[in-house]
Amino acid sequence: MALHTFETDTARYYLGLGNHGESSAPLFADVDISSLDFMVLERMGMVVPEQLFDDPQYSEITRQLRAEAVPLYSVDYDTGEGTSDLLFLSTMAVGLGTMAVGISEIIAGEYGEGSALVGGGSLPASVLYHLSRGSALAEMPRRCHSLVLNSLWTSLMPIPLVGFRDAVAAKKIGEYLVPKHRHEDGSKVQVGILYGLFHSGIETKLQSPWLADATLWLYHDLFGYGDTAELNQIQELVPGKEQFTIHDCGLFK
Repeated sequence: MALHTFETDTARYYLGLGNHGESSAPLFADVDISSLDFMVLERMGMVVPEQLFDDPQYSEITRQLRAEAVPLYSVDYDTGEGTSDLLFLSTMAVGLGTMAVGISEIIAGEYGEGSALVGGGSLPASVLYHLSRGSALAEMPRRCHSLVLNSLWTSLMPIPLVGFRDAVAAKKIGEYLVPKHRHEDGSKVQVGILYGLFHSGIETKLQSPWLADATLWLYHDLFGYGDTAELNQIQELVPGKEQFTIHDCGLFK
């Protein structure tokens, strides 16, 4: 677990990267919770606020946040049944891009390096194509009986699943929630973010918004992945309400 503190021109961020199976409250032990303008939590497919409030990772920290009346949001996008499609499409894109660079190297006379890139680019696309046939991809996590296979799986997953969701989160936070909570005196908005360990890319994409835009262009604009209405949704966790309060950020077209 780790806490990353960083700043942009408009906000100061406290990005907690926690373990879903244990409390992440210790990550924010040195943070003045009362100073936060809002906190963003990874929703992970949870459909009602009480699931977050009762979750082992979030229960303690959400009690502290609610005691200080800090607004709580989820900006996550549930990849759901589109997981295998997204994995396949993005890996194909990476593979084809690598192959294109290799072909350009060959044309330029760099035969050895170019051939290696073409071969390297074709491998992940081919592997993912065969894995995605039938239910093989869906069954793979249950077959990870060794650390080697598990490491391979978790290394493949962040490319499309975490990368896309990081881009969605960064855009909603930086372009909607931060302006929504801006200070009249021009001081920086104080933002808490709590996600799982794989989501360090949120920091990169908040500091370099063009990376988020490029990722979203590839997945959403080029491949047509992601329901626009759902992408525009921001869930607010209001204590006492049985359902999320939904905001439309209007950032995705």
